[in-house]
Amino acid sequence: EAFIIDEQKRAELIAADPKSAEVIKPWLRGRDVKRWRVDWAGLYVIFARQGIDIERYPAVKEYLTQFKEDLTPKRSKTQKRGRKPCGYKWYEIQDAIAYHAEFEKPKIILPSIVNQATFAFDTGHHYSNDKTTIIGTDDVFVLAILNSPVQDFLFQQIAATKRGGYFEQKPMYVEQLPVPHVDDGLRQQITQLAQQCIDIVEEDNYERLTELEAELNTLVYEAYG
Repeated sequence: EAFIIDEQKRAELIAADPKSAEVIKPWLRGRDVKRWRVDWAGLYVIFARQGIDIERYPAVKEYLTQFKEDLTPKRSKTQKRGRKPCGYKWYEIQDAIAYHAEFEKPKIILPSIVNQATFAFDTGHHYSNDKTTIIGTDDVFVLAILNSPVQDFLFQQIAATKRGGYFEQKPMYVEQLPVPHVDDGLRQQITQLAQQCIDIVEEDNYERLTELEAELNTLVYEAYG
């Protein structure tokens, strides 16, 4: 409630102090991550990570002050309002997030709960919540492999399942998925088709996407022999 804001509030904070833009980042939830692309809902996170000099961002500090009682670490277990006791300051994000620089790079991003293999390529420098995982790579070949029926099948053999045919795409399962070694020619073909899938889905041309995925899957089967 405190750190997630919409476009209007972002504009207000930047109008009050242009430096606010330095710590306001586009924000994704698990539900915003689709196959091949992210579907950003226009939300932002105030990324006041631990160690921030909040005095450099007076508009952000003033905005967060209204939530101060709920953001301040609790001093005892009986205290009703406030966050869990820890070494962070009231205006800081609770966890250290040492890997935060990876959000600023091209990356593969995936939601935690899915009904089929769902991986997106993100070049929009989005930050995301704990219902997602990010893979720090810009290799579209890897994206093609992860979105394939082969990986979908493998995933469902090893992942924890949920009701309604859903399963968990968590790092402990993702890291077990094998990425085949292929020659440069086949890698290039797969990469080009995957890039076409990314481009087509941005145009909402799902009929053409189905055709491209069929071509792509044939090549992925070949990659696995």
